[in-house]
Amino acid sequence: MRAAARPPGLGMSLRAEALSLSRDGRPVLRDVSLALEPGEMVALLGANGSGKTTLLRLLLGLLKPDAGRVLLDGEPIASLSRRQIATRIAYVPQSHQPTFPFTVAEMVAMGRAPATGWDRRRTADTITGEAIERVGIAHLADRLYTALSGGERQSVLIARALAQGARTLVMDEPTAALDLGQRERLMTLLQQLSADGFAVLATTHDPDQALRRFGRAIALHEGHVIADGPSRTVIDRALLSRCYDIPDTVLDRLGGAVP
Repeated sequence: MRAAARPPGLGMSLRAEALSLSRDGRPVLRDVSLALEPGEMVALLGANGSGKTTLLRLLLGLLKPDAGRVLLDGEPIASLSRRQIATRIAYVPQSHQPTFPFTVAEMVAMGRAPATGWDRRRTADTITGEAIERVGIAHLADRLYTALSGGERQSVLIARALAQGARTLVMDEPTAALDLGQRERLMTLLQQLSADGFAVLATTHDPDQALRRFGRAIALHEGHVIADGPSRTVIDRALLSRCYDIPDTVLDRLGGAVP
């Protein structure tokens, strides 16, 4: 899903060019290229061990490839500081367990650290409040993060990402531990952010969700990109059978929206 035309400078493009990485002599990713533009919602599909997590870590600048490069708004990510990267790209994990009982407002305020350090100036407080309002969790601001449900925690982590100032969200199975209602509310929020020019890249094992909610899908298999295009074009039984080593007879039993 692409957003309507926006004023320039509101988004960051993320591009991977021919990324390859091996560990202990075993190829993990081989010649992986992709581009993520403002306003896109992209699902990253692939079986466990296909290289999804490694790819995310490369895109976030947490790993260095053996070959290839990652560009963030045209700049090599390897040339940027961690603070510069954090104000452009935010990582939202599948789950998060804090050590201390911070309030929701304090958790979101931590997102300002890359831009302001731990400065609690009014500007930072204002941005934190705007992020909380944007995600629709103002009623949770004074609640302890440790006391929230899984869906509420995911919303807090997204608000923290927005407080960073990042316009690109990289998410690792954001709905994996959520119930049906929580999943739908979270996906609606992500679609709203995408429509406002945010770029969203999320791993998922749910092809039905990728079909219904994501405009584009990328599939990894044994470290290769084997499909990249509109979700309703690339996600089919043949792709799922190859990605997850599932015979057609099993896919028939699973049902769902996949053609």
